[in-house]
Parts: sequence; structure tokens; C-alpha cells
Amino acid sequence: MNKFDHLEVTVNRYDPDIIGITEFWCTPSVPDTELQLINCELFWHDRDSENKGGGVLLYVKSKLKPQETTFTSPFKDQVWCKIADLHIGVCYRSTNYSIVGPDNNDNLYQLLHEVSKEHFLLMGNFNFPDVIWHNHAVNEDASSDCTDFFDCVNDCFLSQHVLQPTRNNSILDLVLTRDS
Repeated sequence: MNKFDHLEVTVNRYDPDIIGITEFWCTPSVPDTELQLINCELFWHDRDSENKGGGVLLYVKSKLKPQETTFTSPFKDQVWCKIADLHIGVCYRSTNYSIVGPDNNDNLYQLLHEVSKEHFLLMGNFNFPDVIWHNHAVNEDASSDCTDFFDCVNDCFLSQHVLQPTRNNSILDLVLTRDS
């Protein structure tokens, strides 16, 4: 909430149609009205534990008439809407397994397999620093989680569209689609 004024200024300046935010750190005690942006529909999911962090927000211009939708994967930090036949989602993959559980990655892979059958755009923080997206490769010393994620993206024939580092020299924030 301490950066919401900055968000409003940025939105007014660039006038985006879709905004995805990860790790917004709100709780159910924050009313939707405090998160609302003018002329946007709000979809959000906060972390369902008392731990600090997590949560995802999705803003879509009201004129696009988005409708909330869901997928069956039990992956925790995700939110979705649909505009015509396009599913738009935001997710956050935490590396803190004591909060999200040991099956968090498997749930993410299930989600990717499920959405890959649809026309979709998924954005979020996936926290896999050892994928070298511009070379379409994984570092030799990458964790098995990282390699499994990379393999899942390839198995689902997904395209990843972010090519500039989003955190230090790594691309942690991704935009995934079925379309190149």
C-alpha cells in the first residue's frame, strides 16, 4: 500500500490496458476500494497464510469487459480473468516451501499444462534465475526445479517474451503465451 500512489502515477502516465502485480503484500483486511484504479477491473488473490509477502493483483481496463475465471490447478498465488477467448493471468512462484508447500512446483507445472490448451497470456514472477532465455538454455549448475520448469515450458510449446533482466542480471519476471 505504501507504493500505491506511485502505481497510480505510472498508470496515468502510460495508460496500460493490463497490469499484473506480484508480491503486493496485502491482507483480506484491505478493502477492494483501497486497491481500485479508475476505469479498471480488479482481480486479486492474497496469500492464504499469515506469512508476510505473496499475493497477486490483476488490473484490466473496464472497457475490455473482463470476467473472472479460474483453472483447476491448486497452484496458490494465481489470479485469472478472460476477455473474449483470451485468458489473462498473474502468478507468483515463491521459493519458500515452508509457506507454499513441497508440491508448489508440481502445481505450477500442472497449471502450465492446463493453460497451454487455451489462448492465454500469463505474467508473473517465477523466480528461476538460472534460465538463460535469450539463449534458450539453463545454466549447468541450475537446480532440478529450474530445469524442470524450463522443460515444462518447452513441453507445453510456450513462448517467453521478456528478454531484459528484471532483477540484477536475471529474468525472473516472465510473460508466457502459446504464441510466438
